[in-house]
Amino acid sequence: MDASRSTGVIGCGPSARFLNQARNAIQTLGAKTFGSRFHVLVLQKGKVSWWIKRGSAQAVRKNLEHLTVASGKSHLTLALNQMRNAILKQGVLSEDRVLLCSDGMLSPETEKTIPESKKRFRKALLSLSERVRNIAWLHPQLQRGMRQWLPQLVKGTPVRLIALD
Repeated sequence: MDASRSTGVIGCGPSARFLNQARNAIQTLGAKTFGSRFHVLVLQKGKVSWWIKRGSAQAVRKNLEHLTVASGKSHLTLALNQMRNAILKQGVLSEDRVLLCSDGMLSPETEKTIPESKKRFRKALLSLSERVRNIAWLHPQLQRGMRQWLPQLVKGTPVRLIALD
């Protein structure tokens, strides 16, 4: 879950509502998949942290209620790499799924250009998708340049883009 500054921008437009919509979508998913175990990795205040490891749907609902503030940078590549490393340690079951929730506005990595950061992100996403076959990316309605940005980020991967209304 990307809770960086851009996902909670105050103002009009889809990004302004994205953090709340994504949080609600995850809570709804948790309610529908009661017997499943969840992991929630949150990007907030420029840091990546595990909020839940192997938690229940109730734990997801309870923890995400506290996710009300969006701040910091979007270190999406770091988050994907942490997720991949956790999957390598714990293994993957055929029914495992990953739901990325982000507007896709990744922050350039230190001493990297935006195109270099974009390339590294795509590499991390591809590596993750080689381990978990069912990955979806929940994002706000695409505006202006983002209409091309997100499809370019997932090009060549099995990641399915899902726009929130």
